Amino acid sequence: MAARKKDKGRLLSIVLIILVVISIAMAGAATYLLIGRFLDLERSRPGFSEEDLDPPMSENKPYVIDTPPRFIRGGVPPPSSYTISFPVNATTKRLTALSGVGAVLNLSIANTGETDLYVEYLVIDTNYGYDVKADVGRYVSSGSARYLRHLMIPIPDDRTSGLEFSISLDVLVGPLIGDTVWTRRTQVEFGTNALDLVPLGRAKDLPEVRKNVPGIYDKVVPAVSDEMDRLRSIAVNLTGAGSFTIMDLVDTALYLEENLEYIQDIRPEDEWCSPLTTLDRSGGDCEDWAVLYSGLIGAMGGSSRVLVNDRHAVSAVYIGEDDAVLGSIVQAFDTEIPLLVHEDELGKWLIVEPQVEPVFGWPPVNVRLVDAPIKDQYVYGYPDLGWEFTDSSVIYIVDIYI
Repeated sequence: MAARKKDKGRLLSIVLIILVVISIAMAGAATYLLIGRFLDLERSRPGFSEEDLDPPMSENKPYVIDTPPRFIRGGVPPPSSYTISFPVNATTKRLTALSGVGAVLNLSIANTGETDLYVEYLVIDTNYGYDVKADVGRYVSSGSARYLRHLMIPIPDDRTSGLEFSISLDVLVGPLIGDTVWTRRTQVEFGTNALDLVPLGRAKDLPEVRKNVPGIYDKVVPAVSDEMDRLRSIAVNLTGAGSFTIMDLVDTALYLEENLEYIQDIRPEDEWCSPLTTLDRSGGDCEDWAVLYSGLIGAMGGSSRVLVNDRHAVSAVYIGEDDAVLGSIVQAFDTEIPLLVHEDELGKWLIVEPQVEPVFGWPPVNVRLVDAPIKDQYVYGYPDLGWEFTDSSVIYIVDIYI
């Protein structure tokens, strides 16, 4: 009797073990299917082919100087009051400089006085012997604020810390009532500012690239497609009904920068908003900006993508089989911007951070410059440098394929 109970107990134990193994196997299979359905790594959604791609046209939009007023060099100018400002790193409160490139100053002025101003020149003095002077040529009426210009502050290769610069302006002060002649004030100084230098990195193995993975693609492309008619209307209001040009990329990014704010997701899970939702609430996080920007570029007749890694999302816009069209951007800002280009089997793509600071085309927060060229990832105008995404093993590319 004891032996039968023992055998029955063994049999029950064996059955229990078998059931546990089957349960684990089924759970594993279910988990695999769940992950597979979400990312669907073995299959991808349709994307661009060569026949689908439309590069932007070049556009001559040079930096324009306002015609200066008639002025006198001597004499006592009327009372005037004005302040300057420029974007800085939100954490350090300093202007960020990139080793091998420099720092881009994006300067604006607010005229708080009762007389009009005409800003002639901008002068940058540094504590390391690199000084720069540039034309400005901007009228600023009393009580108004105006963007002045961008200017690259060069950085020497042998300096890594203790970098400082000061700003001064040559200004013409408008006449008081009853007079017609302006008076010149030279070298109006605005104090000393520090630079934060980001060193060049060393190139590492490039991350894996996965294109049009359903788990991300299905959050982006259907939403853009559903709203494309409205996006086309918005695009016409932004840039007109003419041909798609390289400066449309710049104007669209500046429009978003002026009208949107960064809004962090408040839910634990990452929420992806449609383009119109982002516009309606006047902001969103990085992927919302990128989806909106790429959708608008598609609505203008361009070909665009959203690039996503572990930390950030940006846009990429097809520019053709060569990069000559990028010269229009450099000419418009009169500044050697380090524009990032990615090249694949379809051609060249300009990386665009829709949140424009300090200048259109500046490297996004998830990108670093490296001290040697990298195949298929180069910096326009800086042949000795390359660039790479940081802290990511995989880059997901989503073609806005409508």
